[in-house]
Formats: sequence, structure tokens, C-alpha cells
Amino acid sequence: MSKVIVVGGGAAGMMAAVFAAENGHHVQIYEKNDRLGRKLFITGKGRCNITNASDVEELFQTVVSNPKFLYSAFYSFTNEQVIDFFENLGVKTKVERGNRVFPV
Repeated sequence: MSKVIVVGGGAAGMMAAVFAAENGHHVQIYEKNDRLGRKLFITGKGRCNITNASDVEELFQTVVSNPKFLYSAFYSFTNEQVIDFFENLGVKTKVERGNRVFPV
């Protein structure tokens, strides 16, 4: 088992830590704020909007500038995989108006 340090406890840092831990690594997260995921609490008007359930091609249409920049990200870890990720951690989700996905 190797040791992994994750610098930054935002959404990406926490997901990286989970994946590292699931692969048998000892993980420590270093975050400058008083708690992990602090900025997540302001998404979705304080309800933590985790993704959007629209088709990926529909998501590209909502990107104002340079949607091609996000192709590899959207297809490497899709919004369906994001929902599965949270459901597998025991976080039930629900889809609301505008296909926004929130934790139950």
C-alpha cells in the first residue's frame, strides 16, 4: 500500500481521494478551507447540484465558449458515471427541473 497526498479538498480532490482509497492506497487530503467540499455547498442554491442528467450532446450545446475543450472530460467520465459514483457510495440521487441531479 502506498501513501497518496491529495492537495485540495474540492470536488475533484475528494473524488481523487476516493478512487485512490478504493485502489488500496492510504490517502491524506490537505485543504486550506475549514472543511472539505466547502464550495459544493453553494451549488444548486445550497443543495449541492452534482451533475446534469441531460444527454452529453445536449450538455455541449449549453457551453457558451469552446465546447470542444470539454469533449475529453465529458466522455472520459460521463454524467451517468458521476451519478453511478455517488449511488455506489450510498448517496441516493434525484433528477429535478432542468435535469439537475441532487442528492436525496
